[in-house]
Amino acid sequence: MIELKIKGGRSRAQLGVLTLREKLTVEYAKDLKEGLLKALENTTRLEINMENMSEIDLTCLQLLCSANRSFKAVDKEIAFAGEPPDLFKQALIEAGLYRTGRPAPESENDCFRISGLSL
Repeated sequence: MIELKIKGGRSRAQLGVLTLREKLTVEYAKDLKEGLLKALENTTRLEINMENMSEIDLTCLQLLCSANRSFKAVDKEIAFAGEPPDLFKQALIEAGLYRTGRPAPESENDCFRISGLSL
């Protein structure tokens, strides 16, 4: 399940919190994409809460990567709300987005240079 909550009014910066629960797999990619696009359009900062996520696949990793780049392209912030679960970190390693205990060099991959991620 994917839930987006937006806090703040038109006169101040808006914070979005995207909560990702349970499975984050290809079956839910459309919902994730819609949530990320709505957040990009309606917030100045997005926090991604993965606290109750139980699974993630490459499709959803790619959507999160694209969202990160899109937010940065329009000078908006995207961050994790708390520490991402170990299964997210393992998915990064398996996808080749995190190597031997360190992130890939910025020139190779900036998908997950999101504040709040410490692997």
